[in-house]
Amino acid sequence: MIATDRLMLRRWQIADRDSFAGMNADPRVMAHLPTGLSRPQSDRLMGDCDDHIAAHGFGPWALALRIRPYFVGMGWLHRVDLPSPL
Repeated sequence: MIATDRLMLRRWQIADRDSFAGMNADPRVMAHLPTGLSRPQSDRLMGDCDDHIAAHGFGPWALALRIRPYFVGMGWLHRVDLPSPL
């Protein structure tokens, strides 16, 4: 986990699935990305993100508020010489 005063980047949790899928299907969120994701695609991406963190120790993290640690988005640290799960 990486934390600031307000936020934390943490490993993905099963409880994040619904919120992450909602984010990936929201046209306002996805307006600058190639396409929205179906629920199976979103679940697969979440798994791929967590697998990347497990393998490399960093990657696309779940972003949560410290005051109430539920999912609010995603952010990542990425080495340019490794393939991205996105």
